[in-house]
Amino acid sequence: RRAPEPLHYDELARAWAAAANGEPLDVAALADHEPMTRELAFALFCHATRVLAQRHVASSGSGEPLVFDKDDAPALWFVAATASLRSYVFGIAQRSVFDVKAIAGNIIPAVATTNAIAAGLMAVQGIRLLQQRRAGRSAIESCCTAYLAYSAKRPRSILREPLAPPNPRCPVCRRRYLTLRVLDFEKTTLGMLLQHVAALVELGDDLSVVEGARLLCDPDYQDNLGASLRSLRVAEGAMLTVACEDDAAVVPVVLSLAAPRDGSQADALVLEGIERVPHFEPLPSPSPSESSPDEQTDDGGVEVVDDEVGKRRVTRDARPVLPADSANKKRAVDVVTID
Repeated sequence: RRAPEPLHYDELARAWAAAANGEPLDVAALADHEPMTRELAFALFCHATRVLAQRHVASSGSGEPLVFDKDDAPALWFVAATASLRSYVFGIAQRSVFDVKAIAGNIIPAVATTNAIAAGLMAVQGIRLLQQRRAGRSAIESCCTAYLAYSAKRPRSILREPLAPPNPRCPVCRRRYLTLRVLDFEKTTLGMLLQHVAALVELGDDLSVVEGARLLCDPDYQDNLGASLRSLRVAEGAMLTVACEDDAAVVPVVLSLAAPRDGSQADALVLEGIERVPHFEPLPSPSPSESSPDEQTDDGGVEVVDDEVGKRRVTRDARPVLPADSANKKRAVDVVTID
């Protein structure tokens, strides 16, 4: 596979000007059944972008974002031109506008495209965080949660919020994520790994090791302790969860297995990241109101009671209709029925 070839706006603009002899793009003469050249895809992309931008400005008062429709010519041109330019970047076979229209009407490519866009944005954000960390700035504090808002009351379509602090009751937040660098997966056994981790992290006595859905060992199954990691099909990049079977208050450890950074590692196992693991106090036992699913009341006055089979009635206290000293008077409540 060849490396991606980046495209530059100025170069494509000069190439299209030379190919069209300075004439504007005639979309009426566009050949829908033929793949586009790089210059034509660039010109169609610019034309569709201008048309859609003008449409968005004209409808900006409604607050609704533009919606793709395969029967809408400017929207189809934009998607086809973008896909063609991306194909030139990554060396993918070209498709005509007619082919793109047929593909856009299928839900599977739409889901795959959405996943690719989200994965690309995540990769860009990951690179930015690594650059901030290399520069000595805190990367986690600059992270945020971004989401789309479709309400017309919002001034923006994309909103961002800072990340919430770790929740001590969240089973994901409570886990400690560490990196374990293994010198030789052929010589290192599961027992050596478990002994090394238990000596550095307080986990208790009766431990279990799980990789995904595979149980590698637990207090009643220790046949694999003498087996090498390679024989257990545990290689670089594997994620092992080490947990205490007898004490639920002990926070599990998730190990990301990796190769040594360079050839200077002499120890068979090196555990990294202990100094960055957050400390969680043992969780108190749940109160009766938390453990009872039939009736719960929180500080905000929310009460959940079983109403009928398959339904729940949620009542939320609102402002009292009468003064607070009228103890014998009823208060107003909002009732929401949830199927």
